[in-house]
Amino acid sequence: MNFNETERLICPDCGCENVHPTAVGVHNAGKKGRLVEVTSDGVHQSPNGATMGKRGVVIELEFNCEICPCVMIVKYQFHKGDTSRESSWFIMDGYTAGECPPVETIWRD
Repeated sequence: MNFNETERLICPDCGCENVHPTAVGVHNAGKKGRLVEVTSDGVHQSPNGATMGKRGVVIELEFNCEICPCVMIVKYQFHKGDTSRESSWFIMDGYTAGECPPVETIWRD
């Protein structure tokens, strides 16, 4: 990845380019109970969250497709200057391909 390039996020299931940010989570991975999450409902802090089983900090970005029930997760893991990125996706429970659940975008302009 080159930081001087623009990389468009597309749905890995249907190929749609219209995906919405639905949540941002920041986990203090090594300490139990540190989680801050931003959703369409606002900013939430969980004093009793579960540990991520890793050290450092994990920033988790969640996106939903506008066309299908796909959820994409991008995680950045930071520890002592070492940074890694992990991506995954899944289909929401209770939906099938072609169904479009309501998308709860973090904010809209």
